Amino acid sequence: MRVGGLETSLQSVRQDVAEVKQDVSEMKQDFASTRDAINQLLQTLRPQQAPTEQAYAQPQAPTTQP
Repeated sequence: MRVGGLETSLQSVRQDVAEVKQDVSEMKQDFASTRDAINQLLQTLRPQQAPTEQAYAQPQAPTTQP
């Protein structure tokens, strides 16, 4: 004896689970895209780091000691 209503419910649950998995996958992709966009925005908004003093330091002639 088969219980048609139970089989139909099980099939419906499986379909719903598959749809949820697809939605979660799409959300992960959206989150990754959003994270990349935010990182790019942050990179453009960060002030450029000032060059270090060593980069502009003039070479000094060696000093001789008496």
